Amino acid sequence: MRLIGRAVVLVVSLVLAPPVAEAQQRAKVPRIGCLANNPAAAPHLLEAFRQRLRDLGYVEGHNLVICHAQKAAAPEGLIGVQKRRGHR
Repeated sequence: MRLIGRAVVLVVSLVLAPPVAEAQQRAKVPRIGCLANNPAAAPHLLEAFRQRLRDLGYVEGHNLVICHAQKAAAPEGLIGVQKRRGHR
């Protein structure tokens, strides 16, 4: 009788227990869009921006993606780039 009681408790606990191995959700990686007319004109600004992100714990390519877009023409051209990249 005691053995049957243990078997019943074991079966009930296995049936009611949640599954142990569940799929983990893939973490979303933050994306930063960088729009510039001529980024080569001020590389120190971009490097300072990256350094500050590193200070805050963000590492490009590991837990952060920086998307660069440049348009050598008028600033109005950047609006089109911004609209294309806006909803990714």
